[in-house]
Amino acid sequence: MNLSCSMWSLDRTIQENDLKQIDFLKWARGHHLKYVELVSYYLDKEGNAGEIRKTMSEMDMHVSCYTVLQDFSVPDSATNAAFRKDLKNAAILEAPFVRVLSGGTTPGDTGERETIIKELKQACEAADKLGITLLLENVGPHACASGDSLSIIKDVNASNFRINFDTANPLLVEEDPLEALENLIDFTAYVHFKDFITEDSAGYKTLLSNDPSREQKSLAGKSMTGTAAGEGVIPFEEMFRCLKNAGYNGFVSLEYEGTGDAMADTLTSLNYLENLVTD
Repeated sequence: MNLSCSMWSLDRTIQENDLKQIDFLKWARGHHLKYVELVSYYLDKEGNAGEIRKTMSEMDMHVSCYTVLQDFSVPDSATNAAFRKDLKNAAILEAPFVRVLSGGTTPGDTGERETIIKELKQACEAADKLGITLLLENVGPHACASGDSLSIIKDVNASNFRINFDTANPLLVEEDPLEALENLIDFTAYVHFKDFITEDSAGYKTLLSNDPSREQKSLAGKSMTGTAAGEGVIPFEEMFRCLKNAGYNGFVSLEYEGTGDAMADTLTSLNYLENLVTD
């Protein structure tokens, strides 16, 4: 397995200090990371995919995945200019994977789901021409539960369409994270390692007070927020065993969404995950 880190992990520091992608790359390489996950939210602001690819080549770095934000519950979302630009940028960055969201607003809305399936099929066809695999993240009203994301994978039925499993998102639908991974393991091609603490955890209110905007609520109304990997409720050791037993040899990509010092907590998380990778 190869360790990676999403630029999103440093978002609070990036926003506070107006950092650019090159700043993130220098920070990551300075901490011996060879792989990083880049995000369209930042790239679109700078519009410099070619420059970033050139810089990464000079630094002997690679993009593990390119994360985009298209809502595929919207008709023609697979053929609009924004998504085609996403694919073009991913190709320039030489990203093997593009993380996508199913989108939508209403769980159980059959009309939204039909549109999602139709658009994702077209998106996969476009991505396949560029040698790119699309990754559906287990998040959102139509894909957060493992059964829902699995059914989308099967209905789209494309060889270049797989799961980006997020370790913490199952908690948002009251699903056990390890059981969710076991349900999706056969289609998992990429993993976001993210940790949460819940309202039942010691020190929750204190941690949340650093940034109340980072609080999330499950369907049942349970409150939770991010924390450094290994300091929350996600059973990472068991998940690593599950991945290794299944022969997973892909990326271990950190996605920190906590309320603390983003750089410090991201480093703590990366060190924790590196120990699990090498164990």
